[in-house]
Amino acid sequence: MISTATAIPTPGAGNMLPAAAAAACIKGGDVIYIDSGTTTMHMIPHLADKNFLTIVTASVYVLELAAKYSNLNVIATGGNLQAPIKAFVGPSVLSCIRNYNFTKVFLAATGISLEHGATNASPLEWEIKQCLVQKPCSKYLLVDSSKFDVASLMTYSNLEDIDCIVTDSTPPDKYSKFFSKNDVGIIVPK
Repeated sequence: MISTATAIPTPGAGNMLPAAAAAACIKGGDVIYIDSGTTTMHMIPHLADKNFLTIVTASVYVLELAAKYSNLNVIATGGNLQAPIKAFVGPSVLSCIRNYNFTKVFLAATGISLEHGATNASPLEWEIKQCLVQKPCSKYLLVDSSKFDVASLMTYSNLEDIDCIVTDSTPPDKYSKFFSKNDVGIIVPK
């Protein structure tokens, strides 16, 4: 028998701590977007007690994890499946995103730097992330400490355009100063 189930990546502490902290920012009644990423997907188990929560996503991993919780209203964007990243991309994803009024967006990044902002390695995902950053809602960026001082292929957002950085350990001093100066919140779980 061939299994069609998607193997969910096993989380490390660097993924779970920010995921749990970000999930704590969500309340029942929110309409959120959860980006594709190895940290963002692990928010789902921490949302099990939320009622009247709507999750929109292009991530196959998020869809599979959220399907276990009947209290979560989950909307898939549809689109063209990019098998290597287990996410949908393309014009239908962008159309879906433009149609919804989110209260919060939870983003992932391949890397962040003061010089290049939040970056991503996939041009197809870049377009989606850039659209999400333009939405009039709170934007949370989940990055573990290995993503600091890393610039990837394409910048999708300046760091000052993010409302809150959620990470697994205190960022380097130059980031803390930058975030403070630009009113970007920092959440570091204890």
